[in-house]
Amino acid sequence: YLLQQIAKLRPQGGIIVEEAPSSRVPMHEYLPILDRDGFYTCASGGLGHGLPAAIGVALGRPGEKVIALLGDGSSMYAIQGLWSAAQLKLPITFVIVKNGRYEALVSFGRHFGLQRTVGTDLPDIDFCGLARAQGIAAIRIDRPDQLDEALLTAFAAGAGARGGRPGGLAAGGAERGAAAAPVAAPAAVGLGAAGGRPPPAVPQRAAVFVRRTVGPPPAAHAPPPAASCPRRGNGAWRVRLPGSPI
Repeated sequence: YLLQQIAKLRPQGGIIVEEAPSSRVPMHEYLPILDRDGFYTCASGGLGHGLPAAIGVALGRPGEKVIALLGDGSSMYAIQGLWSAAQLKLPITFVIVKNGRYEALVSFGRHFGLQRTVGTDLPDIDFCGLARAQGIAAIRIDRPDQLDEALLTAFAAGAGARGGRPGGLAAGGAERGAAAAPVAAPAAVGLGAAGGRPPPAVPQRAAVFVRRTVGPPPAAHAPPPAASCPRRGNGAWRVRLPGSPI
């Protein structure tokens, strides 16, 4: 549901920078890449590249909106990059998908027959707190009906040329929580796991947190769009534009 709504609400021409391994399969089903040079990821290795890569893409393509789609484990390799994004006033929305562990490593462990993968849990990380401490406001979302407003706020923040301040951190989490994103004025809303009041409109700088377990509202899922990133023979993915022969 999170990926579907990102696809629906993202600004036209928004650039996706991705490092969310556990969400990659639904990403290819529900978040089509429609623009040439509109998607960046790492084919192999380079753990933690996603957050700083989003900053690099924003610096290299000034005036264009960047959406960083990150796992919670992936983001923790270089979480201090949020400070750089805030200081440089880059138009980036960081979406942190939180499942409370290094799920990619847990999956590798299952592949090799490990009953337990030690050191892969990431409990009790306050991504809203980390974002605020580095100059980025944050909102935590625990219910699907809060997601659209939070994403729209984050996407609108910092839109346009460099100097408008970073966008917002939006996150779709798995079992234990959710997301965060940079925006302009230090005004953020933190929403606890138990729910509470829905987030008000945050004028400039904002971040978002979501839970995967809450599920979508009734009849929210749309049919998956046509695949835009077919798999190559070596297991890597490539972006293919609609109607393109490559």
